[in-house]
Amino acid sequence: MAAANTEFTPLITTELLHEVVSTVPDTWLTNEPGFTTTTDVRNAYITHLTARAKASTHWLPTEFPPPTDRTDRRRG
Repeated sequence: MAAANTEFTPLITTELLHEVVSTVPDTWLTNEPGFTTTTDVRNAYITHLTARAKASTHWLPTEFPPPTDRTDRRRG
């Protein structure tokens, strides 16, 4: 997880988030309390996601349970 975070977090740029958020249909973003336009909602998402990416080391899990032995499971 840490290696993936180190590798991929720099790729999450404001430009990339603008591109991704621009694909969300306007109808999904209308009538959001506290926002006047869909552009305002998009910008809020971009701001939030940028902050999450920059702070990922603070919220990503660092400990994981050991993998379970799945050799006795059969696929149906």
